[in-house]
Amino acid sequence: MRKRTANKIVRSRPRGGFTLVELLLALAVLTLLGALAVQAINGTLFAARLQQSAEQLRTSLTDARLKAIEAGQPMFFRCQLGSGNYRVEPATSTLDSLGQPTAVGFAGTLEENIVFRSMNCSGQCGVPAPSGPSGVPDGAWSTPLVFMPTGVASDAEIVLGLINPDSDRERQLAITLRGITCTATLSEPLDGGVAR
Repeated sequence: MRKRTANKIVRSRPRGGFTLVELLLALAVLTLLGALAVQAINGTLFAARLQQSAEQLRTSLTDARLKAIEAGQPMFFRCQLGSGNYRVEPATSTLDSLGQPTAVGFAGTLEENIVFRSMNCSGQCGVPAPSGPSGVPDGAWSTPLVFMPTGVASDAEIVLGLINPDSDRERQLAITLRGITCTATLSEPLDGGVAR
């Protein structure tokens, strides 16, 4: 393209680069998309960790049922609310002829930042309803979930919470135990709001 200016011919070149404003705008858009992607990935990772801990707990509930059947006596499952600690222990301590316990329990801990939020049990299938206060404060051990030597248990719902340390938000997942079959089902992870 040619332009005439005071008897001079000036050739103008097509623009070969981007302006500073265009570069800054592109950088801002990329930063926003990156932040959204990281947030989506973190949410998926937190949900997967919560699901993995729930699977671990489901396995421990099955182990508690098998211990009750093997020992021929009721076994208690208890969790420490507000923490990730749980334990399975015999309902009564009986000793064999050598003075050793006839049934031995076990303890476990969920992954970091995953805690027990609540555990509600009901007496069904010949299993007595657990006694004790319904509103157990954080840090206290829950009333027991009873596994009988016949293979049945109390119906129960156990709620796990995963605290996101970056946002102080919590996701929750419920594990429902059907006492007559001891089948545990998991809910989908839900946004539980601001962590307590």
